[in-house]
Amino acid sequence: MVFDRKAVFIGSFNLDPRSAVINTEAGLYIESPELAARLTAYMAAGAAPANS
Repeated sequence: MVFDRKAVFIGSFNLDPRSAVINTEAGLYIESPELAARLTAYMAAGAAPANS
């Protein structure tokens, strides 16, 4: 997940109450505009109709 093109979260955390309360999840929060831009470009290319 990319936040405001400035930070990235990569991990197994799911956006639901169970993950927030019960499950033990792992993740990295990285403040890096460069990584955020690279991840956004990578995902846009992967989701392009020619690649889906």
